[in-house]
Amino acid sequence: MDQNGSDGHAEGTGWSGPDADDSPLDLDPQRLPPWTDRRSVRIEPGGTLEYRAEDWQDSLLVVMEGTIELESRLGSVHPFAPGSILWCQGLPIRLIRSTGTDAAVLVSISRRPRPP
Repeated sequence: MDQNGSDGHAEGTGWSGPDADDSPLDLDPQRLPPWTDRRSVRIEPGGTLEYRAEDWQDSLLVVMEGTIELESRLGSVHPFAPGSILWCQGLPIRLIRSTGTDAAVLVSISRRPRPP
């Protein structure tokens, strides 16, 4: 514990360290570094999006709103809630499904290709 009685973990997050808090991740395109690309995808409730690995290559995928399931090519299903941050590189994902009553909004952040 520190001098304020904190054990260094942000309440309810599992994150630790001096910068840990429960504030939402800010992915405002105006605040991202110039070397990043940001893309947003909306999937209506009950809708699906076929997963194409090349669309998400080298990207962090953030569930901003709604809930999703990733369905693998082998049929396993993995749920994710808002705030989940995913790295899908190399995973055998078949589709992304919006499972809640609200549309799912996903944001991907990736590095821009370097000029030749």
